[in-house]
Amino acid sequence: DAGDPRLYYLHLYDVTQADLNWHNPRVREEVANVVRFWQSKGVQGFRFDVINVIGKSEDLPSAAHGQEDKALYTDTPIVETYIKELAANTFGREPKAVTVGEMS
Repeated sequence: DAGDPRLYYLHLYDVTQADLNWHNPRVREEVANVVRFWQSKGVQGFRFDVINVIGKSEDLPSAAHGQEDKALYTDTPIVETYIKELAANTFGREPKAVTVGEMS
């Protein structure tokens, strides 16, 4: 059934790189869990690929004719909120931690 939400898979880049729904608090907590796991193993550096696209509009609108589609999913205001939340719960607590965010 095409209306079944379990059948949809969003990726802006490579098909093997799923876009996570950062609007979902459970997803953000799981990302924090992954960071904490690696911190517990002694990792102090983290790189976040295309971090500036984690705040896509939840309704995923189409671009209007002639509109740059990147404006719909890149550098939205909520990105800063999500990064600050992640930092407060993980690497922001560790003074020696280093983070790098690659932007598209």
